[in-house]
Amino acid sequence: NLWKFIIIYVIFIYVSLPFFPVFISTLRGLISKEFLNLLSLTLTISFFLMLAIWIYKKKYNSRQFLLIISPLVLLTYLSLSLDVWVERIHFVEYAFLGLLISRAVNVTNLQSIIFTGCLVTLIGTVDEIIQWFLPNRFGDMRDVFMNSVGGLSGLWLGRFLFWKQQLMKKFHKEN
Repeated sequence: NLWKFIIIYVIFIYVSLPFFPVFISTLRGLISKEFLNLLSLTLTISFFLMLAIWIYKKKYNSRQFLLIISPLVLLTYLSLSLDVWVERIHFVEYAFLGLLISRAVNVTNLQSIIFTGCLVTLIGTVDEIIQWFLPNRFGDMRDVFMNSVGGLSGLWLGRFLFWKQQLMKKFHKEN
């Protein structure tokens, strides 16, 4: 069941919070900062390229493809513009969460769109609230924003990849 996987994924995010600084310190001790930066850039770009190829293979016309790919372009730009490589993880982990939730929910109206957006934002907010209570961690409103943008972008992608919706029908009628 997809909801079980989503719940396990969110629990993993929350449970790994206290251990993440130790993991990062270990990585920094083993690998140079420049290599870690290059590695995170490579992984981020690879993730977004794989999604772009997957979307392209769905045989959308160029107008549809550009509309669908727009959150990927936004996420790639935002994540590449971050100076701290660790912060790119926020975008990728919450974009993946947004994709999962969009796959699990059959959105048929505005109310369900708002619900899924609030759910992703709430999960990211709780992530930061938990960090306020952990030693060696701190909650940050900027991270709430990054979590939300990543999650909402994942929902946007999922809207076109998974949901049956009227916008694509409209595009098909125009062409």
